[in-house]
Formats: sequence, structure tokens, C-alpha cells
Amino acid sequence: MHWTAPSGGSAPSDYVVDAAVSSSFSPVLVGPLAVGSATSTALTAPPGTLGTFYLRVAGRNASGTGAPSNIVSVTF
Repeated sequence: MHWTAPSGGSAPSDYVVDAAVSSSFSPVLVGPLAVGSATSTALTAPPGTLGTFYLRVAGRNASGTGAPSNIVSVTF
């Protein structure tokens, strides 16, 4: 998974990812999962889990967590 750093506001110190089986993110399956300050991460499905998952990323810093990105779907 790869994303672009936001261009406005305070720079994120790191990023968090949410994963869900529904595009409404209700319920959130995993998250917020801290993935560090890089603008990419490798994610894998839990063993034996197949299907479509929905992902979004948000930056965070001392001021809090920003708005989430657009949602992407991946199928394992």
C-alpha cells in the first residue's frame, strides 16, 4: 500500500491504517494500526482469510489524527 503525504497543514509524524470488510468501516477489523513515518507499507491478510478488504490511511502528529484518505479495496 502506498500513499502521498498531505500537502497542507502540519506534516504527519506517522501514519495509521484501518482495515475493514465493509466500505462503511463498521466495524473496523484492524485499526488504527501504526505503520511508521514512511508513505508505504506491506499488509497481508490473516492466514486462511480470503475476500475483499477495505483500507484507508490517516496521518497523525502532536495535534491529533487527520481525516482518513480515500478508501481502497484489495482482494486476497
